[in-house]
Amino acid sequence: MDIPRRDIKPKKKHGKFNVLLFIVLVFIIISTSVAAYLNLNEIDIKETSVKELFKNKFYLKESLKNKKILLEMAYDGSTNAKFTICEGYIVKCTQDKIDFIDKKGEIKKTFYSSFKNPLIKTSGDYLLIADIKGKDIFVSKGINELWKKEFDKNIINADINEKGHVTVIHEEDRSRNAASVFNDEGTRYFIDNSGDEFILSANVSPKGEEVLLNYAITSGVNATTDLKKYNIKSKQETVKKFEEEFFALAKYVDDELIMVSGDLGITILDNELKEKWNIPVNGSVYDFDLIKGRYISVAVRTGNTGFFSNGKSDVLVYGMDGEEITNFTIEDRVKSLRISDDIIAINSAKMLYIANTDGKIINEYSFKTEIEHIEFFNKKEILVIVENKIVILNIS
Repeated sequence: MDIPRRDIKPKKKHGKFNVLLFIVLVFIIISTSVAAYLNLNEIDIKETSVKELFKNKFYLKESLKNKKILLEMAYDGSTNAKFTICEGYIVKCTQDKIDFIDKKGEIKKTFYSSFKNPLIKTSGDYLLIADIKGKDIFVSKGINELWKKEFDKNIINADINEKGHVTVIHEEDRSRNAASVFNDEGTRYFIDNSGDEFILSANVSPKGEEVLLNYAITSGVNATTDLKKYNIKSKQETVKKFEEEFFALAKYVDDELIMVSGDLGITILDNELKEKWNIPVNGSVYDFDLIKGRYISVAVRTGNTGFFSNGKSDVLVYGMDGEEITNFTIEDRVKSLRISDDIIAINSAKMLYIANTDGKIINEYSFKTEIEHIEFFNKKEILVIVENKIVILNIS
């Protein structure tokens, strides 16, 4: 019997399945590459939107890892450490000690102390650390301790000038508070009691010849300001009442100029406390920095600064005669800024922008965690403190 012949045809390949498999493989490869890129650039995808990735991350001029990182050093972020730079050293102050660290990350000197809430300031080669709401103060010139003191009453505020003269606002039994002034050897040569008012701040002129006191007047409907300038040699006082303004800050720019900051912006006063010029702002002043004799740079958050803020900030740079040098906008919320020569460093949480005084952004750096502090060593090197990490970048 003849068996019917069947034509055996080759099975068709699963074309659609192969195409789908190819697409999945491509997706896996791309995802792996993106994950590696994000990890390389310390970008947290959980905290970064797609818009931010394309706007700020993928199109950075150079990734952070390709920059010249001069130092990357871990530290214990739970110690509430405060940082600054003094005479080329990184100064790290914790609750129990002060470390002077060189650019290689080596601790060159340590002073043991007790600071629960340290305020740390520098001026020239001088360093001041004061325990706010505590009683201790420490002063050094560079790495060398000059003097320290324990006050009878709690410290409210403090400052230091470029000759090492220190002003301390402290509690006082006979009045709401008082301002004491010390020379670089720790000898007190001036004290002023506030009476019924409150001294917000005090500082000494660069040459050490005058003391400027900023009084908050709270007896009226709205708080106002009285400024008092006292000449150490002549004992002469100059008082100016600002009946419609309140200045949270008043300090010497140089021996002839005083800067005050309030709700209406920043104003420059002459040596007689008369207005010379001002920087009007459309928003809230969040930080400022200055180079003596050259620039004042101001960071202003514009528009609504609350929950529905548009996230923009203005950076203004003015010369000492009141001329506007530049005015540009950062599409981000600025936390702080610093200026060195013609370079401006702008901290906006997890982004560090480097701009020049022409208003041009010349570099951007992305960090995985929030930037807590920035400060220039010089125009080419900057200290960046992030959570648990000390970083020195070469930004040239």
